[in-house]
Amino acid sequence: MKSLFQSSLCFFALTCAGCTGELSTATYGSIQSLYGNWTTGCKSEGTVFAKINALMNEDATYRLETITYSDPNCTTKLLALDETGTFRITRITNTKLDHSGDLTWILSLATVRPLSVDAETSLNTSAYCGFTDWQLNIPKDIMGQTCDGKTIGSTGNKNYDLFDVATTDNPYIGRKTGDLRFGYRSTDRDGTSESRRPNSLNTNLIYRK
Repeated sequence: MKSLFQSSLCFFALTCAGCTGELSTATYGSIQSLYGNWTTGCKSEGTVFAKINALMNEDATYRLETITYSDPNCTTKLLALDETGTFRITRITNTKLDHSGDLTWILSLATVRPLSVDAETSLNTSAYCGFTDWQLNIPKDIMGQTCDGKTIGSTGNKNYDLFDVATTDNPYIGRKTGDLRFGYRSTDRDGTSESRRPNSLNTNLIYRK
């Protein structure tokens, strides 16, 4: 399983470096464009398929829910990875093409929940995240555990990212107005520190309302 783990914009609950006085209309618009309930299409993830739902709230809280499926139409659910926390925006750029900037995820809780009997059995057999007592439809807190060789962060763990909300259509690259993208993670740009914040966007994973 892939991990997604990953100031107050004046009177908003976000942080903007050097933010003073009232927000400009452009800055307010770029923040507003990020709020809402977003979802991706059904994407192949190795031997399974996945969809991600992202809820970005005006109080700067978020929820990322990744559901994996056994089929390419994303109809037969296997398990759910649920991550909640807060986010901060520390840089904003507005152009005719998009609203973009730096975003930092601050983790509060991460859970895994098996959604099928087969997934429950597989998690128990493999002692996934170190547990052998997984139960169908029961979420288990995986904070601080090692899952798939990766250690899940503890409460307050930060992950540094990018965001971009398109303000115009671009049919040449398949982008539509309102499309949301986050940063592309690589070995040296995995978001684990400010210096390792992604420096490009993941164009293969698009979120839409």
